[in-house]
Amino acid sequence: MNVKIVLLLALLQLGHFAMSNETPDVTAQTNDLGKCLSSCKDFPIRIGTKLYYIESKLKVNWFGAVESCRKLGGYLLNIESATEMDLIVAITSSDRFWISSNCLAKDRDFISITTGVAMPYNRWQAGQPDNQAGNEYCVQATALGLSDEPCASLLSYVCQANIL
Repeated sequence: MNVKIVLLLALLQLGHFAMSNETPDVTAQTNDLGKCLSSCKDFPIRIGTKLYYIESKLKVNWFGAVESCRKLGGYLLNIESATEMDLIVAITSSDRFWISSNCLAKDRDFISITTGVAMPYNRWQAGQPDNQAGNEYCVQATALGLSDEPCASLLSYVCQANIL
């Protein structure tokens, strides 16, 4: 039993080292209704101290993606490093997907709905953000990087949760 605990702690430390920039204050726990937030069954992919759920079949607008992640007990993906971005792009079958960044509160000031501040990762595609449609207030991620997109566009999405 002690060996299992030591191995678990070692894995947690390794995960923390690999993803040292963690989104604060959103952890896997139960809410007051007893529903498990961020349970492993809802978030089947674990990387370090984070759990992920990738929705690649159902396409929704950005607001629908935020709400779907909230209902699962998590939040829309808040990319914190190039490593995290590369891992998510490698395991998703979607060529583009919603992430938490947007400029809805202040025009062209992109912040994460999860943290209220700019995402640590902000590798924009060439020429982005460009607000080409005049209403590109939400952010999508692709293998090439980030780009602004109308929030009403229908895309896949990635939800995320931290574990204790």
